[in-house]
Amino acid sequence: MLELKLKRKSEISQSQWLGYWKGYYDSGEMQEYYEMIREASWAHELKVLKAREELGECSHYGLRSIAYVLLKDDKIIGNGSIFLNIEVVPDEEGPNHIGLGISPLYRGQGYGTHMFHLMVKECSKLGFSELIIVCDDKNTESARMIEKNSGKLKDKFICNGSNPVRAGRLHRMYTIDVDESLKKYQQKVGK
Repeated sequence: MLELKLKRKSEISQSQWLGYWKGYYDSGEMQEYYEMIREASWAHELKVLKAREELGECSHYGLRSIAYVLLKDDKIIGNGSIFLNIEVVPDEEGPNHIGLGISPLYRGQGYGTHMFHLMVKECSKLGFSELIIVCDDKNTESARMIEKNSGKLKDKFICNGSNPVRAGRLHRMYTIDVDESLKKYQQKVGK
């Protein structure tokens, strides 16, 4: 397998971050966000990351998170977060321990499944034994990735929260036993 590393977002450079989002921009996705981060101060972004980790500041409901990136040859191909205190998120918002995205240039090649596994490993180090993962019901790629990592469908629900991306849409809620997921992945890759 290729050399892939999971790294905290606070440990990367601004040019690496912009290169990752350029892939979205070039594919026609999230172009407004790329324009926004191109002009943003990297120092400010790092300050926000630190505040989210330590205090839950700058986020909805005081949700604390650790941001990660997946690197392939020092190029960011994926981006995600582990949410540390999802109990502060109302049920109708769909509390979620892990969120991630893979650059459009690298989708369909197994990188999402691998990044998800690495993030589950990080969750284990943080002391989690069970995770809750939510995805849009129409996002069959995410559902398949979650199920490959031992996700068990717990419920389907309409998100009624304030997040405009999720509101009014049907979502799947999965639970994942961390040890089972890690063991299953290791058996699959033969390590």
